[in-house]
Amino acid sequence: MGCTNSKPKSEDEVFLQEATLKIDAMNEEDAYTESEKIKLLLLGTGESGKSTVMKQMRIIYGDEYSSDELESFKLTIQQNCVTFMETLCKVVRNFSPADAVLSSAEFNVVAADGASTGQYRTFPEWTDEYVAAMVLLWRHAAFQSAFDKRSEYQIIENTYEFMNKVEEVTPHANSTRNSR
Repeated sequence: MGCTNSKPKSEDEVFLQEATLKIDAMNEEDAYTESEKIKLLLLGTGESGKSTVMKQMRIIYGDEYSSDELESFKLTIQQNCVTFMETLCKVVRNFSPADAVLSSAEFNVVAADGASTGQYRTFPEWTDEYVAAMVLLWRHAAFQSAFDKRSEYQIIENTYEFMNKVEEVTPHANSTRNSR
C-alpha cells in the first residue's frame, strides 16, 4: 500500500521502459539539433534565382561541392544551352521568316526538338558538329537580334554567358582545348 507498484515489473516492461527512455533522449537531442539550424524560406516565381541564392549560400558558408554535383551542374548548363538555342530558333522563325539561316544545315541540326519519351525529354548529343552549329547560329545576326527581343518571350537569361563560352561547357572541352 505504499507509493510503489504492488508487483515487480516483468522483463518486457523493464525493456520497454528503457527503450522509451532512449527514444526520449534521442528526441531531445534531435530537437536541440533542429533548434540550432537556421532555416530560410525563399519565395519567388520560376527562374527568379531562388536556387542560385541557395547555391551561393552553400559556396560561402557550406561544404564544397562534390565532383558528382559539379558534373550535374555541367549537364544542367548544357541542357539550358540546348533549350536556349531551340527557343531562339523558334523566335528567329517568327521574327525573321525570310532569313537564309532558316535553310542552313546548322539551323536544322539545332532547331530539331529533342525526342520525348513519356514525361522525359531526351536532349541531343553534344557532338562536335552540334556544338559548331550552336556557335555559328549564336553568332548569326538574326539570332543576336532575336536575343535582343528577349523581353517578348521566356528565356533563361543567364544562358547568354554560357553561349558566349559554349565550347568550354561541352563534354569534350578539355580534349578540344588541349588539341589546339
